[in-house]
Amino acid sequence: WVVIPHTESRWSELKRDSSKQIMEKYNINIVEGYIETDNFSHIGKYDVIVLAQVMEHLIFNPVNTFKKLADLMEDGGRIFVSVPEEVFRYNVQNYHEMPWPDELLPEERERRKLINAFGHFHEYSYAEALEVFQESGLECIFHKWTHPIHHFMLRKADPS
Repeated sequence: WVVIPHTESRWSELKRDSSKQIMEKYNINIVEGYIETDNFSHIGKYDVIVLAQVMEHLIFNPVNTFKKLADLMEDGGRIFVSVPEEVFRYNVQNYHEMPWPDELLPEERERRKLINAFGHFHEYSYAEALEVFQESGLECIFHKWTHPIHHFMLRKADPS
């Protein structure tokens, strides 16, 4: 379970005892870090990765994050993503406008984290989400729409 570091005051305010109890009950290992900028190759490979209401909070080009997640998947693994349908274009009109973390100096990366204080940065249409996944080397094998949320099941795309 990757969570935002406890040093982020806004995140610390949102942590609940009930979440901690669930994690302890099911022996869930908590790793603190920023999924967009930190390297998680040391934590192993996973059969299932879930991003529930996370994609719209990414502040860097999401292809960067989804490529990283694809690298963390076991062969045959799945990524489940739930993301709200595009309603607002908060900060950018298209994810292509979002920089990759390594394009910025460290202080610029830090300043970017303050833009929305972990609120929605960019919401995605169905087509734009699929474009992100495809560019990341993932393919959608299942989609369900429950207004206003898209639910995707992804796997690594066949390289051929």
